Amino acid sequence: MTDSAFWITEPTSEVVQGAGAGGNGLIWVGHGSATIATGVNYGPVRVTVDARSQEPSLDLEDWEEVVEVSIHFETDEADLESMGGAIEEEPQEMPLSAAGPGWYRLRVHARGRDEGAEAIDIDIDADPVEEYLIQSWPTPQAPEIRHKTTDTHGAEVRART
Repeated sequence: MTDSAFWITEPTSEVVQGAGAGGNGLIWVGHGSATIATGVNYGPVRVTVDARSQEPSLDLEDWEEVVEVSIHFETDEADLESMGGAIEEEPQEMPLSAAGPGWYRLRVHARGRDEGAEAIDIDIDADPVEEYLIQSWPTPQAPEIRHKTTDTHGAEVRART
């Protein structure tokens, strides 16, 4: 992971430019892509992907930020990418759009971003201080939902213009 973000992309995607200011402070959606803001500028993060056929139950208890957005995928090949860094135990394929082309919901959970933002440099081999859970399921487009927004880093990102 680098540049305070990692991405969900598919082969036909256009990565969101200028993400990292305003909005919900966690995820920005573009055409077949989404940018997820991290606290750490450079270093490892732990990411778990949970692809479902229908909406999973909502769990807010152990997370500092939880935001849900709609995204349209044109393929069944959406996966995670980082630029020059590492997503711990990066899977070869992420099943985010496994049900095929169409509209999906992404529910992104985050914790540890405040600790990540305070760290100057995190060794690439160190244990991640930030953790993310990305749930996806096919469903019609719907408005963004900010289920929980409690970390300081997210508040600072939301305040940027």
